[in-house]
Amino acid sequence: MHKILICFILMGFTLMLGCKKGNQVHPSNDGSVDLYVSGNSLTANNHSIATYWKNGIPTKLGDTTLTFSRATSITSDGANVYAAGVVYYNSVMVPTFWKNGVETRLSNGSIDATVSGIVINGADVYVVGSDSGTAAYWKNGVKVKLTYGAAYSTANSIAINETDLYVAGSYTQPSGYSKAIYWKNGVAIPVVDTSKESSINAITIYNSEIYMAGNTDYLSKATYWRNGAPVVVSNGSSTAIPYGIAINGSNIYMVGITVGITQGGIDKFVATVWKNGTPARLTDESFGASTAQAIALNGSDVYIAGDNGYWKNGVMTQFAANAQTFGICLVAH
Repeated sequence: MHKILICFILMGFTLMLGCKKGNQVHPSNDGSVDLYVSGNSLTANNHSIATYWKNGIPTKLGDTTLTFSRATSITSDGANVYAAGVVYYNSVMVPTFWKNGVETRLSNGSIDATVSGIVINGADVYVVGSDSGTAAYWKNGVKVKLTYGAAYSTANSIAINETDLYVAGSYTQPSGYSKAIYWKNGVAIPVVDTSKESSINAITIYNSEIYMAGNTDYLSKATYWRNGAPVVVSNGSSTAIPYGIAINGSNIYMVGITVGITQGGIDKFVATVWKNGTPARLTDESFGASTAQAIALNGSDVYIAGDNGYWKNGVMTQFAANAQTFGICLVAH
């Protein structure tokens, strides 16, 4: 049966997507979906290796003799599985993506890089991250820098809507504080933000509207932007950080962390989901540090990647105890 991609990237789009950092999905007709989650798991020799799980079944990616690799994001068109992340090679974090398990490294490995998302659009593969202190994306392996003057910049999320490419992140001001920004087709667009420090961690497109999730006010207040207008959903009394965003109809979902309790001067973070600005914790402090990383929607069902597995409608399914998960994607049958 023909499969329909419902998670468009860690961001969201109309034609395709990948997942992590902001995911968009179209509900399936019959509710039947394949669930893809990406992250890393330990090998028998205690190496942490990039892994994805399809409906709970793990597949390790790339060279399992390396000491470290991680798949931070994942997407699929129903026939092919794409994951993106980093491999630790010759003491450098190298940006990498895998198509059906076949590894492609995106740099020469001379300097550390980060990868935060992957999306597909037809035959084109887009990977987003930061390289040499500059936000960047790679289109079919070719790097495109995203700048804002001479400022240091980071790219945290990517989305595609028809022919328009959106990347979101932050740039560093001369004061040293970061400021939220996004790029549309390579053109930098600072967002409305009157606070001193801000960042965007996720972006998605829904019905041609731009939704972004991140932080304002010294990065302490959870915030989303709709077409550039900010909506603050926490009061800043303690840290609240959204990492992912997804939209379904009039409902706006974000996932990330809030502070549960502080012990010995150290904050204990708790995985949290916000629906229309109202937070709900997915765990409590007794679980230890917990993080919700990415979100995907299928009708009324809410899937969230984080910790060592995923939550569906608030119920946790754990993979291996030593696993970590970061990206999520759904494909409808």
